[in-house]
Amino acid sequence: MIAVFLFYDKTHGIFERISFSKDYKHCNILTFDGIGFVLSSLDKTGVTSKSMKINNLTSFLRRVPGLMPSLSAIIVTYVQERKPKRWMPLSLNTCNEVARDISGLDIPFSFNVENLYKKIILWDQKSNYIIDYKWSRKDGRK
Repeated sequence: MIAVFLFYDKTHGIFERISFSKDYKHCNILTFDGIGFVLSSLDKTGVTSKSMKINNLTSFLRRVPGLMPSLSAIIVTYVQERKPKRWMPLSLNTCNEVARDISGLDIPFSFNVENLYKKIILWDQKSNYIIDYKWSRKDGRK
């Protein structure tokens, strides 16, 4: 499965105050399972999923930073075998944990969005995925 992590420098509500980062405040995940792309995100109403018609992922990745000025980074991963998610009666639903659970990455708990970004890079090829593409606006926008 292909999992595209989209990181943003803007968010809303309580997540704005608990992100503890200037560049990584919110994230969404775009997944491709061989049939189609699905964009999943966490918002005020819960986890939402939306089918997206993307004919060419490479051209989409080239265009999306210009279309979304709040986008701060993109990481494209290829997940070889998804890690099963254990049901937990009490779980922390943050955008970073929802994205990690949907992707099936076998990485430890991430405290916030910046922590997820760093763990995806740190655990590359040491876990059940490899990073195919990485882009960051960190130096380009200022």
